[in-house]
Amino acid sequence: LCFVRYPTDDHKDFHLPADVTVFCQPEGCVTINAHSRRGQSRDPQFFVFMLTEKDSAKIRYGVCLNFYQCSEKRILNADRRASRTECGKKGREVKYISEGGILLWIIVKSCLTNFCCRRDHTLTLTSLCFISHHPFVSIFHDLLILLKQIIDSCSYRAAQQTNIKDIAWSVLTGHWHDAIPPEAMREIKEIETWILMLLSSPVPVPGKTKVQLEVMPADISPIFEFALPDHTRFSLVDFPIHLPFELLGVDTAVRVLAAIMLEFKVVIQSRNYNAVSMCVLSLVHLLYPLEYMFPVIPLLPAYMPSAEQLLLAPTPFVIGVPASFFAHKRIKEVPSDVILVDLDSNQVIVPDDLFIPNLPEPDVTTLKNSLIAALSSMSLRVGDKCEENLEACYAVDADIVDVLCRVAMVKFFNSPNVFGNFSEHTRTLRLYPRPVVALQSESFLRSRPQCTQFITDLCRLVV
Repeated sequence: LCFVRYPTDDHKDFHLPADVTVFCQPEGCVTINAHSRRGQSRDPQFFVFMLTEKDSAKIRYGVCLNFYQCSEKRILNADRRASRTECGKKGREVKYISEGGILLWIIVKSCLTNFCCRRDHTLTLTSLCFISHHPFVSIFHDLLILLKQIIDSCSYRAAQQTNIKDIAWSVLTGHWHDAIPPEAMREIKEIETWILMLLSSPVPVPGKTKVQLEVMPADISPIFEFALPDHTRFSLVDFPIHLPFELLGVDTAVRVLAAIMLEFKVVIQSRNYNAVSMCVLSLVHLLYPLEYMFPVIPLLPAYMPSAEQLLLAPTPFVIGVPASFFAHKRIKEVPSDVILVDLDSNQVIVPDDLFIPNLPEPDVTTLKNSLIAALSSMSLRVGDKCEENLEACYAVDADIVDVLCRVAMVKFFNSPNVFGNFSEHTRTLRLYPRPVVALQSESFLRSRPQCTQFITDLCRLVV
């Protein structure tokens, strides 16, 4: 793999793990002949992963954009294939000097040498990735799309002057081994200057300041606004939190939420990286004001060595995997204590030995009706708008639906048969260095109008 990072040095509080490239390309780096992909989709694929430090439990979000980039593959004579194979194994690392607070990678598989007898155009899987402590998922997505457009434009402009196709991409990804033409170098400097400007941007103070970043002229790109909510409000969720209800349906998604609340091991799979990673993050954030204290992996790479061992962990977890994960790992049967959620078929496979209790009535019916109404309002609002503003209207309505879904979940937790008036049954054990509060489970359960199996199990886990 050719590996380009900005900045080149690690931050004092964060060491970049060596396996980050596996997370960027979960099913491996693929190089395909351009002619063999005719009729197949070449749309960029966007998704999110998380890097969690073992010692401090600090979380960094990886926001990744994958796409196929055209390159020239050089076909070798038979007597030189051995040299090519050895070079392909080693790969090449390219570094550029920059500074700032966000890490940026350009990753592409390197399998080129200087020996050739004929050329064949290939499409190589390429990744652009932001790593950040802040979950500005939607904004980073737009910035990655913009960065790709900038590199494409600069590469096209350099190609017009040098008569060398995709020269900017070749230089950035380490495929260019000769002297860089001055025309191409000017374009590379433009790209790196833009990246440095982005990396040097300040971070907003939660609840007090916001950062408005003008990355391009106003007639080309809108101003990007970064802001973090006050700690007393909903935490920042910069992604479609209603997505599980939309993909699985309200009934199935609520059942999956119940399994996560009761600390079952849950694996979510899909062919779509974006769908599976967003659903994992959404399901965990929908538990607010509860906090999920166990491992959360939005996308576990199929090509990560021994990744399947995580499914045998003794603790609960919520893990997203590509649809090819089990086939690649040659796993014929999912572990008997794992609930499998298939987003592509809208199925939830629960092992025979596991039982997910029903949520209490009428509270769960009220919750489902609120969620259905929220999703319906999105489609109705979109239908009423004019076609020319459809995309913008959908984005606004999706944000409204996200808030409605979060409010519905909070009301459910605060309902009489769940956690309503729970503060009357708590006891403060200590205030410093941090508050510790215990729930008096017996009196709490006696106070419920209906003491169901669900709330009994949930109360036992909370205590």
